[in-house]
Amino acid sequence: MEEEPNDKLLNKKTKRENQKQKKQQKNIENQNKLLAESKKIEEISEGKVTIKLCNKDKTFSAFYNPAQELNRDLTVLSIATFMSFTKYRKEKEKKTLNEYKFNIIEPLSATGLRCIRYYAELPKEKLNSIYSNDMDPKAVECININIEKNNVDNNIFKVFTSDAAQLMYQNPKIFDVIDLDPYGTAIPFIDSCIHCSKNGALLCITFTDMPVLCGNYPETTLYKYGSIPYKSSFCHEMAIRIALYSISSAASKYKKVIKPLFSYNAEFYIRLFLIIKDSPEDCKMNPFKYGYMYHCRDCQNRSIYPMARKQDNKFKNGKPNSFVKFNNLIYPSEKCECCGSNMCMSGPFWIDNIFDEDWIKELQNNLENNYKYLKFKERIQNICKGILNELPLNEQIFNLDYSQFSRDVNLSSFKMTIFRGALENLGYKIEQSYYDPNLFKTDAPVNTIYDILKQYKKENYKDDYYKNVDEKSYKYKILSKEIKIQTTFVESTTKNNKIKYPMNPPNWGPKGRAKEIKEIKNNDEK
Repeated sequence: MEEEPNDKLLNKKTKRENQKQKKQQKNIENQNKLLAESKKIEEISEGKVTIKLCNKDKTFSAFYNPAQELNRDLTVLSIATFMSFTKYRKEKEKKTLNEYKFNIIEPLSATGLRCIRYYAELPKEKLNSIYSNDMDPKAVECININIEKNNVDNNIFKVFTSDAAQLMYQNPKIFDVIDLDPYGTAIPFIDSCIHCSKNGALLCITFTDMPVLCGNYPETTLYKYGSIPYKSSFCHEMAIRIALYSISSAASKYKKVIKPLFSYNAEFYIRLFLIIKDSPEDCKMNPFKYGYMYHCRDCQNRSIYPMARKQDNKFKNGKPNSFVKFNNLIYPSEKCECCGSNMCMSGPFWIDNIFDEDWIKELQNNLENNYKYLKFKERIQNICKGILNELPLNEQIFNLDYSQFSRDVNLSSFKMTIFRGALENLGYKIEQSYYDPNLFKTDAPVNTIYDILKQYKKENYKDDYYKNVDEKSYKYKILSKEIKIQTTFVESTTKNNKIKYPMNPPNWGPKGRAKEIKEIKNNDEK
């Protein structure tokens, strides 16, 4: 017997009601679990401080992510290093640096942990003021509890309950250090950060919206950051360069330029450390620091095209013309020279340096001499070693993927040390990335890398050279090309700083937003 139409509608309604009740029940259970957990976690110790997460009546648990401890350790170390770093300071500033006192702001404070760590772990004689802010009054209540707990001097430490951007706009050109660690993108706060920064201020900024920056949602990346991404294995470096381009573009509106010191990728976020300086003249040099990437849709062939090039000043009517010559952004061929697939364009990106060698060495010295107690000391050392290894290849923008190269020729990856040796025998340099053993940088052309892998395949898999390769595929086109360069396959003997690749820490995700917690009971229990 078939159901009548009215019966069908009733059944659908009851199903929907049942589903709603189940969802409500789950929400009740989750809220009660959160409340129980917050009551259990009374205190957390990190660095030299101990904090509480909950307010007095324990109806609110402020946002705290244990996976971000590396971020906080490195920020403490970076601010301490900045307090004695003289490279981008004027001669007058260098002379008075020992007596100078710094103003620091963290506009999104949550528990106040970062700010309290700055008070406890930075040299007291170098601190003038620390601004801690959160727009949620219950989070500010947590901050005040933690201030009392850690005996913080109220003359230095100032707490605000305000909108983050509004607080920074209300304090123009005051702060020497701005530490911004938002939930998701930092783009809505960039202008206000620039507005409140002194000339030569340090900006420490986190981006956790990696799906957007790494190319999962290119239309979102374009309207937020003004750049078209490319989803690829080197997307984390691309994320850093997109963020730097966006910050630089925002700073130039106020006749300011950025000087990147240190940028790194870890787990689910990127963290940037850069100096913001007043310099209308240097703003004119920005087109040389921006560029586009033309890349193959299938293989790893790519080219970086700067937005502009320098030209000699030519006088016209007694006035000098611009020394900037903007490039024609037209790729020589629509087809890839490696595999014949279509080429496409991404960008613009920041194509200038993202690391400062002097800063990284100063960071290492400070870590060894003054901050040995940091929990993530070894991880920080490892990141610094890896970046210093890469610096000789600093002009090679974006990593290459060894696994992807192997897949492009239908070959099982052989030992990285043998691959390194094959490149070095041809006179090329190669360095692995500090965060992924499969990613590397080299000054060898992409065609040369494919020739090395094809040669290895011919020598070791003579009868299976074209096995499981479709004749119409881009892989077949790569394999069928003549091998123009020959090398010898011997393990590399180059001794570099060994990089250890850490596992993701437990609970390493970005976590949800902080929420007010209320004990909820079922209707039956009321």
